[in-house]
Amino acid sequence: MHRSFEGVWIPKEIWLNENLNLVEKVLLAEIDSLDNGDGCLESNGYFAEFLGLSKNRISRLLSNLKKKGFITTEIKYKKGSRQIEERIIKSKKI
Repeated sequence: MHRSFEGVWIPKEIWLNENLNLVEKVLLAEIDSLDNGDGCLESNGYFAEFLGLSKNRISRLLSNLKKKGFITTEIKYKKGSRQIEERIIKSKKI
């Protein structure tokens, strides 16, 4: 993964949103920074290591962000099976 990185920008609509806790705000900012227009393909393992949390905690945080309408997810399965090929997370622009 390569990205141009000069700092962290969290839009005020996210930073001041009282419906998001601090970890959700940071996770959403990371997803947004990795979404190159085609979505973010990083795994729960990546986010867990990045934030120092468990994969289960990341899963719950992503579910919360989805329920709150900040992200959408799309699952692509391997042809002819129920095995996940990739998950695409897209941040909804505020």
